[in-house]
Amino acid sequence: MMVSKKKIIGAGCIVLGVACGAAVGYAIATNSELRTAIGSLTHGILKRSKDRMSEMSEEVALHTAQVTRNPKFNQDWVASQWESIGY
Repeated sequence: MMVSKKKIIGAGCIVLGVACGAAVGYAIATNSELRTAIGSLTHGILKRSKDRMSEMSEEVALHTAQVTRNPKFNQDWVASQWESIGY
């Protein structure tokens, strides 16, 4: 019984993917500097996103909420507007 090349390549890709994922997970779990760097990168990205949201107009926020079908986006924008005026 002969195994096809596609099945062998597919199995090899799965094994390689699992091995790479395990290596990355191990590196993140054991290296505190790497965890700190990833955390600060994530924090920076979220801060930039919030800054952009505070700069956009109501029409853009409403349109974005409609396109993404995410009403929380518009609710967050309204909440940030209330916070900016002190409520």
